Order: sequence, then C-alpha cells, then structure tokens
Amino acid sequence: MPEPIRQRFASAPREDSFVAAPTLNFFENRQEQELKGNLGLVSIVREQAHMTWQQGQLLLIVGSDVGREKTVDNSARARFRRMTLCGLVPVFSESAVGLRLNNTVIVPAGKSFVPFDTALDASLSHRYRLSKFDGDVATLCAPSPSKTFSYRTETERQVKEVNSRGPDFNKQVTINDSVTCRTGSDVQPLSQLNPGAKGLYLRVECEHKDNVENLQRRSLAWLVDAGMYLPLEEVGWQGTIKTRYARFGYATPTGAVSAQQ
Repeated sequence: MPEPIRQRFASAPREDSFVAAPTLNFFENRQEQELKGNLGLVSIVREQAHMTWQQGQLLLIVGSDVGREKTVDNSARARFRRMTLCGLVPVFSESAVGLRLNNTVIVPAGKSFVPFDTALDASLSHRYRLSKFDGDVATLCAPSPSKTFSYRTETERQVKEVNSRGPDFNKQVTINDSVTCRTGSDVQPLSQLNPGAKGLYLRVECEHKDNVENLQRRSLAWLVDAGMYLPLEEVGWQGTIKTRYARFGYATPTGAVSAQQ
C-alpha cells in the first residue's frame, strides 16, 4: 500500500464510543454461494476470523475457511489475511486456497451414455493491493442514518493457479471501482444477525461499478459499537454470496467472552 494512503487511514481518529464498547475480536460465519455455472448447487463456506491488529481505522484480519458443495465431492480449504479500512474498503488481501474436485459427467458414446469421472487438485493464491483511494475517511467510517456517500478505488489484483490437469496460470489486472453507498433510516439490534450479539447495527447498501470483476451490489452491516462493517450479501455477474453469522467473540477487561447462536 502506498505510504500516503497508509498514513491517511492509520491517522484517522476513532470515536470515543468505539473505545468504551467491548471489542469485537472474533467472528465465525457461513457463506452460501450461488454461483453461475454451478448447475444449481450451493457452495457452503465456513469462515473463522480474528482481528489481530488495529491502527486508526485500519483493521487486520486473519483466519481460515472451509468450503464444500452439496451433493458433490468438491472441497476447498483456505488461509487468508486482509487489511481493510473499517471493514469497508479492501486495502490489502492475500489468500492461499487448496481445491479438490471429484465429479462424474455423462458423455455420449454411440447410442448410449457413459459416466466419466473427473478429478482435479489445484492450489490458488489471490493477492489484492490498494493503489489509489478517493473518498472521505471520516464519512465512510462513521456513517449516519439516511445518508449517501461515495468513494473510488484502484486496486491491483494478482491470481496464480497450479493444477494437476493443465498449465499454470498467473494473471495481474488493475481494478477501478466507483462506489455509492446509502445507509438505512435507523439502527437495529445486532441480535437480528446473531441472538447472542451485542450492540446495534445500521444496514448499508452499496452499488459498485468496476471494470474487471463486475461487482454490482453489496449489503453490509455497520456495527455501531465496534465501529466496523461486516458483509451480508454480495451480488455480481458470477452470482450471489449471502453471509450469516454463527458466533461473535468479544475482548473485555476480564478476558474474552463469546456469544454463540
């Protein structure tokens, strides 16, 4: 990340109310991914993440996830770490994913059809780095009800793939994204997202216009007490990803306390 952007994000003040509230330092979620070309199957990804470092409005999150498709012996395991501006703007992200795909397809052979087993072992790595940012940090990281705000980003993305069935893949692109967000009219209890969760949240709807990934819309929850965003739903040309939260963990003066559904 360019040093001027890092200093700008790290020096942004946090409101006193965030400091007084219990610190959210762990969450576990379940992502339901309905992607095009998936033939109606839903990929289930379970993610566990810890917030390990914070400076100003910068958050560093590390964790792991496991994905498995229903009715098909496909699986994926990943490790990741990502830095964001208050959970909204990706600043830096990298992940290493291991894939194992075992499918059976039906191929025509004369007048009959023959089952054919396919298998693939692959490893993928993704790396994102924010190179330009245009927006008001104070507005993004302390949204008010019934407001509209916008920002622009330029991000470098690199994707590498090594698999058992073909040549290796390595591609780098630059993503330019223009985002407009609208906040809800009032705050809601965070227990709507998880019965044991503490505090309030404000729903935020963001429309994206980018030149590469064609991300169309994101729905997020702004956690008023924790001072950060969590994703709820993402819609793009590839399909829809819905996120549900199974558990939140809080750090308090007496130690870590978990809230579990």
